[in-house]
Amino acid sequence: MEWTLVVGYLAAIIGAFYVLPQTVHVIRVGSSAGLSPLTWQLQVGASTGWTVHGFLTGQPNVWACNIVVLCCAAIILIVICRDRKLSWNVWVLSVLVAGALVTVDSVFGAVAYGMLIIVPMTVSMMIQFQALWVAPDFRGYSWFYNAFAGFTQILWLIYAFGNHEQAIQIGASATFILQMLCLGLHMVKRAGVQLPGVAGHKPAVPAG
Repeated sequence: MEWTLVVGYLAAIIGAFYVLPQTVHVIRVGSSAGLSPLTWQLQVGASTGWTVHGFLTGQPNVWACNIVVLCCAAIILIVICRDRKLSWNVWVLSVLVAGALVTVDSVFGAVAYGMLIIVPMTVSMMIQFQALWVAPDFRGYSWFYNAFAGFTQILWLIYAFGNHEQAIQIGASATFILQMLCLGLHMVKRAGVQLPGVAGHKPAVPAG
């Protein structure tokens, strides 16, 4: 269906920059507060996997989009490493995740890849949710990133179901749900609601 291809390329154009608000935000505020290093380690690995999946399946909208996401995620991880004085061996996990995803996609196909990609994506978002929950200072986190990401996943789902792309169907569904949970939590914290397990927080954060 041609209209789904149009949606797919729209998703690629928008999706290529959905991490950009978070990238710009963390650089602008000069703080990685509220961000989970593990989330972005896994994001780098997952984006690499999606990039290769796009090449293997002949979907330029998939690989082009994820190359940009990969670069943005890598920049965020670099900022986190510098801000928190972390060792550069944090990149080892990203390489291992990417290697596992590419191997499964190449050997077992799209469905197996779709089931596996849920693991790093789900774990990364759950860890980010937990980090955001307990963080008294969450200046480094961008609500616009979450909203933008959620909209992008809706476009990917339309494309995936219209073109029977099972890997994206599985991955985008899980990601959308988790992104909305993080967005909801961020809105609650910005409103100044005191959450269990948090000693105190700073609701007045820069917009975005």
